[in-house]
Amino acid sequence: MPLGHVAVVRRQIDSRTIMIDQAHWASNGISHNTKVVDVSPENDWTAVRVALPGNGERLGSIYPTHGFIYNRQDGSAPVSTRYRNVIAKGTASDMETASVPADASFFGDEAPSRSLQ
Repeated sequence: MPLGHVAVVRRQIDSRTIMIDQAHWASNGISHNTKVVDVSPENDWTAVRVALPGNGERLGSIYPTHGFIYNRQDGSAPVSTRYRNVIAKGTASDMETASVPADASFFGDEAPSRSLQ
């Protein structure tokens, strides 16, 4: 999503389904209790489909995910992912940011082009 997207996981339904609250530019606001389904071939949440507004059972296009930001308790170790963690320069050492995978080309033509014209 070229203009930005932020989501907070509210609950996990099963190993491939979560419910989120999300804010993104397309809807000019926050939508609550939106279903997200993992459709990645390896069940690793690298590709998802998000429920369309007005019908929680209809899912939209496939979107690549570039990671999750995990909450962790004070003193616990960072969560390990298959992607490299990036620490933003000039921030406290316990702050993590999600990053685009080094090899983001694995989606090829399957992911829709969402570039603005």
